[in-house]
Amino acid sequence: MHAESSTTTELGLPSTTVVLSTYGRRANLEWVLPPLLAQAADDYVLIVNGSRDGSTELLEDLTRDDPRVRLFFLENLGLTRAQWFGAQQARGDVVLFVDDDVLVHPGLVEGHARAHAEGPHRVVAGHMPTAPPARPGPRTFTTHLYAEEYAGVVARWERDRRCVLKDLWMGNVSFRREDYLALAAHESAPALRYHQDKHLGICALDAGLHGVFVRELHADHIHERSLEAFLDQSRRQGADRVLMHALHPGVLGPWSERSLLSGLPGPARALVRLSQVASARRPLVRLLSALVAALGAVHLYGVQLRTAKLLRRMALLEGARSVPSARETARLTAPSSAPQAQAPRPLA
Repeated sequence: MHAESSTTTELGLPSTTVVLSTYGRRANLEWVLPPLLAQAADDYVLIVNGSRDGSTELLEDLTRDDPRVRLFFLENLGLTRAQWFGAQQARGDVVLFVDDDVLVHPGLVEGHARAHAEGPHRVVAGHMPTAPPARPGPRTFTTHLYAEEYAGVVARWERDRRCVLKDLWMGNVSFRREDYLALAAHESAPALRYHQDKHLGICALDAGLHGVFVRELHADHIHERSLEAFLDQSRRQGADRVLMHALHPGVLGPWSERSLLSGLPGPARALVRLSQVASARRPLVRLLSALVAALGAVHLYGVQLRTAKLLRRMALLEGARSVPSARETARLTAPSSAPQAQAPRPLA
C-alpha cells in the first residue's frame, strides 16, 4: 500500500487520479514508480503505450499490492491520445499527468489537489526542472540546452500568468477532469508532433481556464538525448511552430521565419541560411556535428554548447520550411476525422 497515510479524498480535498503513459522506458519505471505510488492519489491509471520491452511485466510486479492502480495496454496511439484515454478512465475529479521520465517529490499529488480546491477551472503546473549534470561531459550539452529552455519558460510563467497556458509544458500538470475532457485538444491538431502540450494550453486559455504555476509542486525531469535525437526533436519543433501559428493566430500572431534567426550574429545567421540550401545542408550538418563531438572530447564545453545551439537553429529552420504552403498548413491543422481506436486491453 502507499506510504502517505491518507488519500486526497480522505484529506477533504478533490479526489485525484494520476495518469502516466510509458513507451520504451522500462528502465525508468524502476525509479519513477516507487515515489509516485507513495503519493496520496486515490487512483492511478498506468498505460503501456505499445511498447513490448518488458514494461508491462515490470508494472504488474511493482503495483501488484496496490489496489489503487489500474494497468492498460494500448497499441501505440501517441502520448496525447494515451493521456486522453487515461483521463476517460480516471475516477478522480482532478487528473494529474506525470511523464515517465519524471521523479516526483513527496506531497506532489496532495499539493495539486489543494491548488484545485482553491478555485475552479484551473490548470496547475508544478515545477519540473532538468538539473544539468554536476560536471559537464562530452554528451551533456543536450541536457544543458533543454534545462536552459525550460528555465526560460518558467521565467515567462512567473512574469505573466497567461503564459502558463500559452507556453504549457506537460509532465507535471493537472486539470479538473471535466475541464480536460471538454477540450478534446488531441482531435483539433492531429498533425502536431512536438507542441501538443502548447496546443492543449492555448485551447484551455481559449476555453476560459486559468493557468497556475506552483513552484513548490516539485519534480525532477531526468533528461538524456543523443545529438541525433536532439536535432530530430528540433526539426519537429520547427514544423510545429508554423502549424501552431496557423492554429492559433489570435494568440500567437502570424508566423515569421525571422524569429528563428533573431539574436544571431551575422556570420551565424548566414550559416543557418546556408544550411537550408539542399546541396549544402547535409555536409554542413555533418561537419558541425563532428565539431560538436570533437569539442566535447577535448573538454571545450562552452564552445561545444554554442556550436550545438547553432545546429539547433538549423534544425528548427529546416523543420519550419518542411511545412510547404498555406494550403498544406490548412490541411494539416484540420480537425482529425480518424476513427476511434480499438478498445484498450486492461491488464490483470
